[in-house]
Amino acid sequence: MEKQMRSSYQKGKMLLKLLKQHNFLLAKRLVIHGDSRNLFTVHDPSLEKGKQERRAQFFISLPPILAEFLPGSLLATRFIEQLFKKEDGFSIKIFYDSFDPVPCHIACLANENGATDKPEKRAQYQKYLFQLSKVLIKKRSQYNLRIIEDCLASGDSIVGVLSLFYQYDRLSIVNKKVRIDVIVATPQGIAVLKRFARDNQIEIEINVGYLGLGLSEGESIRKYVGIKKHANYIVYAGELTSGDKNKGYVVGDMGDFSKSLPREYDDRYPWNKFRNDLHGDRVEAKPEIPPLPFNLTKPSILYLSNGGYLLKAFYHLLNPKDDAHNQIIFSAKRVWSDEKKFNYGVLIKGFDSNLLNFLI
Repeated sequence: MEKQMRSSYQKGKMLLKLLKQHNFLLAKRLVIHGDSRNLFTVHDPSLEKGKQERRAQFFISLPPILAEFLPGSLLATRFIEQLFKKEDGFSIKIFYDSFDPVPCHIACLANENGATDKPEKRAQYQKYLFQLSKVLIKKRSQYNLRIIEDCLASGDSIVGVLSLFYQYDRLSIVNKKVRIDVIVATPQGIAVLKRFARDNQIEIEINVGYLGLGLSEGESIRKYVGIKKHANYIVYAGELTSGDKNKGYVVGDMGDFSKSLPREYDDRYPWNKFRNDLHGDRVEAKPEIPPLPFNLTKPSILYLSNGGYLLKAFYHLLNPKDDAHNQIIFSAKRVWSDEKKFNYGVLIKGFDSNLLNFLI
C-alpha cells in the first residue's frame, strides 16, 4: 500500500509538472472528428461485447499525457493549496468538507452492492445530492454560459465540450467566460481545467460542493495495450488501485444513481416530477418542462447526461419560473478507443436541431 501511495503521489506531481510546462490543451490544436450531421462509430473495448460500437456526432481526441498520468493519481496537500490560489481568469470555491455527514452518506450508498438498481437507494442518494446542490444551483450567475455538473473527475469531458465550442467560434458569443457548478470534483480535474483556461484565455469560475482526492488506476483490458476500464473514478486515497466496483468509491456511478424514480416517489422526492427523459423508471412521463427554441440572445445552462437529467430537474424545482435561460443537455463521455485516429478522448452525441443551429 505504501509503495502504491508513493507511486500515486508521483503521478500527481508529474501531471502538475507537465500541465505547467506545456500548452498541449490549446483548443485549436485538438483534433475534432465529425461534422454533427452524420453519425459515425467509435469502438470502445471497455464495454461488454455487443455494446462496444458507440455512435457519435463528434469525438475530440485529447493528449495521451492525460490518459497516462490521470488514472491512479493523487496530489499532495501543498500542491492542492497552490492550485486553489486565485489567479486572473480562474477562481474556485469549495462549499463543504469532504467528510461532512452528507458526503459520507453518499459514499456509503456508492459502495453498496446493487444500490443503483433499487429505487429506494437511488432516492436516498438523490436526496443527499439535492442537499448539496441547492447552494450551487441557487447561487446567481452573471455568466452567459453556465455548466451544472454532478462530477468533475478528470476534467476531460468539459475540456472536450469547451474545445468543440471554441473551434466553432461559439465561446466568443459568451465572451469566453464560463461558470461551472459541480457537486464533487478532484484537484486533478481542476488542474486540467485551470491549464485549459490559461491556454485558451478563457475566464472560468468553478463552484464545488466538496472534493474527492484520488482517481482510480483502473484495470488493463486483455489484448488492448494501454486501454483501461474503471479508470478515473473518484476514490479514497487508500483505494487508488481498485478496478473493482463497490470498493473505495467517493460517489460511485453518479449517472446510474441519477436514474428517475417510479412515479409513486413524486410526492416524497418532488424533483422526480420534472423527469421527462428516458433515463430511469418514471415510465410514461409527460413533459413537465416544455422544450423551448434556442435563443441566441439568452444565457445558456448546459447539463451533461446522464447525471444532467437529475440536475436539470433540481434546477427547475428550485427555479420554477426561470425562462431566461436556454436549457441544453447532451452526452459527453470519456472514451478510450483502440482506433488510432481516435485514441483517448471525449465522445459527444445528443445534439438536437436547436443546439446544432447554435453550433453551426
